[in-house]
Amino acid sequence: MNSMTGFGRATQIVDGLQCIIEIKSVNSRFLDLNIRSPKQVNSVEHSIRKCIQKNIHRGKVDVFVTLQDVADREKQFIINSSLKHQIQDLLVSEGFYREPQEVPLSAVMAISNDWVQIQDSEVTEDVLQSLVTDTTTNALNALVSMRQSEGIHIQQDLLHRLSQMTNIIEDINSHKADAVIAYKENLRTKMMDYVEGLDITANEDRLLQEVAIMADKTDITECKSIIHL
Repeated sequence: MNSMTGFGRATQIVDGLQCIIEIKSVNSRFLDLNIRSPKQVNSVEHSIRKCIQKNIHRGKVDVFVTLQDVADREKQFIINSSLKHQIQDLLVSEGFYREPQEVPLSAVMAISNDWVQIQDSEVTEDVLQSLVTDTTTNALNALVSMRQSEGIHIQQDLLHRLSQMTNIIEDINSHKADAVIAYKENLRTKMMDYVEGLDITANEDRLLQEVAIMADKTDITECKSIIHL
């Protein structure tokens, strides 16, 4: 027996790139899978979905994927030469310099540094897919383990409650014959006390029939108050 509620988290690092995946599940009649991941993972998101669908068939499942650099990776410089030349021409046209070649980089950077971009080396899709798949598997294993552990506690609790109910039913069965006799006698005594001194001529069967009809049409609290009269 497995619980429908669980949580699993896993972290893995490959080539300075860290992948963190968290999976949460709650009870649901059908499988409702929702994945939140950065754009870099879009191309391999199907691997996450396939891995989860293979192991989980019911429940509302939320998956959170995080990618971040944790070490120095090879950098790549991207130069926007067109923007750089536009800035140089602007400084010349404004009279700060006579020729674009005379404009130093410090002056260009003072206007804008958007013409220089630094990017980490691109991670291949094979490496990314392997990283995401392995991390998903580890997080899923943690989730399944928690659901199994919670399932054991639920099973033990249900068995304990069932045992208590069985004991109560056995106790009721052992006393039900005496209880019915005592209840009938108590009801008979109270009804006789109620009609004593009144000009009522009715046999016992008719009286019991009238009581049954009245009880069927009366609120249980009203019946209780009548019985205690």
